[in-house]
Amino acid sequence: MVRKEDPIKDCGPESTEEVGLRATVAWDESPITAIAATCRHRCPRGQHKVGTRRNGGTAGIGFRVSCCSWRCVGCGPRLRLEWATLGRRIFRGDVTAFAELFAWRGNQDSFRKCGRKRINEADGDFIRISTGSGDCLVITTVPISGAVPIEPIDADREFIAAIVAYLPPAAGKHQPIAKSDAWGVVRCGSGQYVIAGTFHGSDAAVNASYDTLERMGCIPGATGADGFRRCEWPANWGLISRREAIVWAGVQTYPPGYVVGDEFVPFMDDIADHLLSLPVWPIETDATDTDTVPAVVTAPTPEPVVSIITPVASLFDNPD
Repeated sequence: MVRKEDPIKDCGPESTEEVGLRATVAWDESPITAIAATCRHRCPRGQHKVGTRRNGGTAGIGFRVSCCSWRCVGCGPRLRLEWATLGRRIFRGDVTAFAELFAWRGNQDSFRKCGRKRINEADGDFIRISTGSGDCLVITTVPISGAVPIEPIDADREFIAAIVAYLPPAAGKHQPIAKSDAWGVVRCGSGQYVIAGTFHGSDAAVNASYDTLERMGCIPGATGADGFRRCEWPANWGLISRREAIVWAGVQTYPPGYVVGDEFVPFMDDIADHLLSLPVWPIETDATDTDTVPAVVTAPTPEPVVSIITPVASLFDNPD
């Protein structure tokens, strides 16, 4: 279904007096501030992605991505803060205009089967958050069956409380919040770059990887205020060479046999296969080298035992 451009066409007109009244409401900032105070850790499973322009230019870009898991000590608090901030902007009317809001509580499956269909048919907007035990809270602009009218400031309070109380499951992937397209977040990026490789490890390891790229002929750039790290690829490198260079730089190793300015970067897999194909000769050691070959101690051969006992029968032998 294609969304209509007017988000409040089926919700009725909104007066200027209502918009002004909503803007003057004293919104409580303490819940969002409390959530922001929990954002103290960095995602331990984050990765550093390296991209190159799709149109074949020499510009390169690097940025860090996180695991975006609600169970992560770094990403969980950050996701709560992002959604709480987005909810505040939605209910204040900063994202799209609306005439009324309605709150609905019930089973998530029931909402997916009936409520969401009704909202789509009315070309309305909604945001849903799980509240545990298969239930959810829905704030929408459409009066679906079972929903009750709610003031924007009360919707904001209920939504943030649900975010704070949410407990992610111990295993498996789960997205507790869903929303309509018009109430989404505009992400940065225009699709001009394609991911060419990944650097793993700490910041020191990533810096060492960029140092390896610099040795191979890349021109490093500074990290901008947007957090992206820039670089310039050699002009004669294609996408394949750039990807192989990232593979070598990821392990902080200069490709053997490569000369700066060459068009093609050696394939790591080809070099590995070549090394594996080399014959393995047995290691020869000097038998006289007592440091490497342990001395073999041979037990002495025992001498035959001579009996000093005269047989009893020989005492009675006749000397004749």
